[in-house]
Amino acid sequence: MLMLCSKCSFLYPFNGWDDFNSFYTVGSGWANGLLPYRDLFEQKGPLLYLIFMIGYLISPGKFSGIFILEVFFLTISLYFSSKIIDLFIDNERNKRGKYLILLLYGIMITTSVSFVEGGSSEEFNLLFVTISIFYIIKYLKNDKLENISYRDLIICGLCCGCSLMIKYTPIGLWFMMMAIICIKLLKLRRFKDAIIKGIVFVISMIIPLFGFMIYFYFNKQYRTYISINA
Repeated sequence: MLMLCSKCSFLYPFNGWDDFNSFYTVGSGWANGLLPYRDLFEQKGPLLYLIFMIGYLISPGKFSGIFILEVFFLTISLYFSSKIIDLFIDNERNKRGKYLILLLYGIMITTSVSFVEGGSSEEFNLLFVTISIFYIIKYLKNDKLENISYRDLIICGLCCGCSLMIKYTPIGLWFMMMAIICIKLLKLRRFKDAIIKGIVFVISMIIPLFGFMIYFYFNKQYRTYISINA
């Protein structure tokens, strides 16, 4: 599906989308010693540029490395999409229907506006959103989101942090998730649980941010993604 829809695939001579080329310029420049937000400016998050840097290192000067990463990210995303379907289709007789739903969903996603050129921030962000939606539905299905395990909460927090380090606008998903958890726990008078789960989530969310902050601090670059978009 990506081979047909993404202009990073070998079926297309080049990807002429301006945003994509901006991301690629920052990623390739980073791989060659230039620093994002100082030597090269673009307003997206550092994780996106790290992805493009890895893509550049896989195939310098070509877009096939980005295409490989697109396939990897979408494959894991579709895996968690299949786990979401499993929450509603849990018997062997309907397994073929599950794969048909997954195929139609894959076609819908790869032909959407967010995937229309290839290499968009939304495309890579989809993985972290899908993982978190799986865990949210897993507990909401039994009306027990407030009982989410600390392991699953940490995974969702890390996904939120990674999403934030690509593009900050999708984090409303996790804001609503934590709002539901905390409100339900407060209604049940489980005040300690509400505080602890809130702290665990925030710490998990900050981990990806903290890693990039340390890197930019030691490179004496203080004006970064967060301060630019604040």
